Amino acid sequence: MKKTLFAALLALSLLPGAAARAETPAPASGLALGAVTILVRDEDEAAAWYARNLGWAVAMNFKDASGERFVAMTAPGGGQIVLHRLGGSAFPPLDRTLPASRVGQETYWVLRTDDFDAAYARMAANHVKFVAGPRPAPYGGREAVFEDLCGNLFVLQHPKRP
Repeated sequence: MKKTLFAALLALSLLPGAAARAETPAPASGLALGAVTILVRDEDEAAAWYARNLGWAVAMNFKDASGERFVAMTAPGGGQIVLHRLGGSAFPPLDRTLPASRVGQETYWVLRTDDFDAAYARMAANHVKFVAGPRPAPYGGREAVFEDLCGNLFVLQHPKRP
């Protein structure tokens, strides 16, 4: 299993744009955020939802002979998510510590946009479920909160510019 995870992470680092990211200096601590894992019920269903509603692209869809799965998606503005189905991919420590009831729980991600109205209209037209907003954000700018198909929460944000 360690070989499967290593192979998937190595392949992910070779994706288009990885070279540009590699040239960016790492923070003083030597650590940089590479991707965020989102718990889902089904990788294919979730990948289709993110592609249709957020315009994200599948960057990697890796499945080894044992059936372990690694699905990564890249946002047009940068950043990656890893779709993880508990009990069904290359992260056994995560599978052992998280019950399936955690899918769609305890997540809250911020997606920033320079054109809030266009992003909100596109998502609303695709029947994305908004649970709050649009509204003025307490820190300036505007925001709206929406759910993905598994109940994970996201904030669509247009931050106030200085």
